[in-house]
Amino acid sequence: MDSLNQKEITCPKCENKFIIEGKPGKEKFTKCPKCDEIFSEIIPKRKKFQKTKRKKNAIGITKKQLLAYSIGGFIAVSFIFFIVLPTYQGNLHFLIVLSESMTPNINMGDVVVTSATEPVDIEVGDVITFEQPTNGNPNRCVTHRVVGIINDQGKLKFETKGDANEEADMNPVESDELIGKVLVTIPYIGYIPHYLKTPLGFLLVIVLPGSLLILSETINIIKSTKDKKSKAN
Repeated sequence: MDSLNQKEITCPKCENKFIIEGKPGKEKFTKCPKCDEIFSEIIPKRKKFQKTKRKKNAIGITKKQLLAYSIGGFIAVSFIFFIVLPTYQGNLHFLIVLSESMTPNINMGDVVVTSATEPVDIEVGDVITFEQPTNGNPNRCVTHRVVGIINDQGKLKFETKGDANEEADMNPVESDELIGKVLVTIPYIGYIPHYLKTPLGFLLVIVLPGSLLILSETINIIKSTKDKKSKAN
């Protein structure tokens, strides 16, 4: 039910001023208490509450938007300088772990981020990534822990061992085989690119969603065309 509103009115005959009550937006007949003139008035509606507009600066954005853009820009710049550029320059390597030789510290499916490191900066206890090619995989890399360092006439070699293995690796790692030291491990994210390489993964993650998107857009276009023809007729 509408609440009552008040309005001060003036009698058109004697110009007497008095206050009437009525429902907002409704016409109300009233009688002047002084000259008995009968006339009608419309009670004005109450003004709706208007939200205060957010103040914008000279470039037309709010403080919250400016803060969001600043944080987003900082993240983007940091990503470029600390991830993209070092990776492009060969200083960072993102490698998927495909064995359980380093469990429980590094599990299969994890991604290790390896930073290029000089051999003299490697210490016992560091986890390093190094090249260990085989006949079946010439680009094979291994990530194991350093358990010993050998100085062979000024040339450093590293004895390594997987945390889950009982014995150390058979052959020491040569300095020129060293890729770098592991900085951080990202759990399980390596399953995604590894899964995408399989026919089923590529079908479910790439082909199927893409096909559904194309189908959905085609249906929308057909429906829009029919609606336009219906309106034209």
